[in-house]
Amino acid sequence: MLSSKQINAIPFTDTEYLSADDKRKILKQWVMFCASGFSHDKFTDRLYEHLILHCGFIAHYDIDGFYCEYFGAYGYIDCFVNQMNSYNCMSCYDDINSQMKSVLSEIGF
Repeated sequence: MLSSKQINAIPFTDTEYLSADDKRKILKQWVMFCASGFSHDKFTDRLYEHLILHCGFIAHYDIDGFYCEYFGAYGYIDCFVNQMNSYNCMSCYDDINSQMKSVLSEIGF
């Protein structure tokens, strides 16, 4: 799994709505969330907002509804992974989204 030092070395680009620094923060939170086994307390507002704004997911009413849909007791993690892998985001978000996919792949998804 990526360390903070490795994440800080990734050459993210700034976009209109997400700075390179914001992308690093999101990726760090993503790594912590995945490393925790998708623990609810590690699913942050920043992660939720990135997933619904830049990864093609719908909001599911709110952060808790989204979490329950994909990661809760009856979560559809496979559906989540399929969405992450198949969504063609705007190229300005390819850098972070490809890193997020790599983290999922590293843990067996």
